[in-house]
Amino acid sequence: MSRPPVQFFANLVGSTEEPASWARTREAEGWDGLGVADHIWSGRTTFSHWAVTLGQIATVTERVQLISCFANNLLRSPVEFAQAALTLQRASHGRFEAGLGAGWAREEAEGSGLVFPPAGERVTRYAEATEIVRRLLRDGRCSFTGAHYRIEVPAIGPVVEAPPPIVVAVGGPRSIRELGPVADRIEITFNAAATREGDLRRGALARLGRDHLAELLALARSHAPDVPKGIFLTIACGEDDVVASMRESGALGIPELAGTAREVADAVLALVEDDISRVQLTPATSTTLGAIAPFLPLAPRVATP
Repeated sequence: MSRPPVQFFANLVGSTEEPASWARTREAEGWDGLGVADHIWSGRTTFSHWAVTLGQIATVTERVQLISCFANNLLRSPVEFAQAALTLQRASHGRFEAGLGAGWAREEAEGSGLVFPPAGERVTRYAEATEIVRRLLRDGRCSFTGAHYRIEVPAIGPVVEAPPPIVVAVGGPRSIRELGPVADRIEITFNAAATREGDLRRGALARLGRDHLAELLALARSHAPDVPKGIFLTIACGEDDVVASMRESGALGIPELAGTAREVADAVLALVEDDISRVQLTPATSTTLGAIAPFLPLAPRVATP
């Protein structure tokens, strides 16, 4: 039996792009899904609110799946996230996927007046939040007492025909072991190992490489063999000095993820193993997604006269 085709999702990063125009362009290029990153700021990059942006995208697209990529559990209450997920599921007519992540940026959390817990506590909070969201989406209510959350929600809405699936971003042995089996989809974020201390450690990222991604996928197969799996990658396409520097330094974790559009597309496709059903691509430059689209197995939308 032939394997089903791999889905390709494009992620919107930062607040400079106009979401409606960006989404229409990506849908026309043939992407299967669109994601929106959840940050307030990162370095000098500012971000639009993930839920508002996805709501805007939902109104101007027809076919693509939509995903929060990934809602930051350090910044969001799991109850508020579940409410937003249900609202987006209704607004998109069933095309939304509830992507949730642990959160990793110390400066962003503390600068927003929030506590930045150590890595182990972040995973515990993340696991508890995922369970709370799962109950709210499945049952429409939740009573939960854990190490970090005490939740009593008698009802939540809006009511939708089918709840959005829960997608977890995992990048370490414990998060894969604890969250993988309870999710509807796993996204392997192999660069998570370079962010555990609360910032992006570029030297650590450059040392990760393909073997680290393979190790994480093996763990996911072991702990959640029947859960659909995807990989989350940052890429840069171009022939300028910025892209060349990223390739030379290994700044994206795998050097071949920076280069010409054809080179990067070949590198991405080479990472797609038999049980990988989705690839999420985050662009490191503003022209990357448009450049790589012709070299991926997308299904461009044919304009009607």
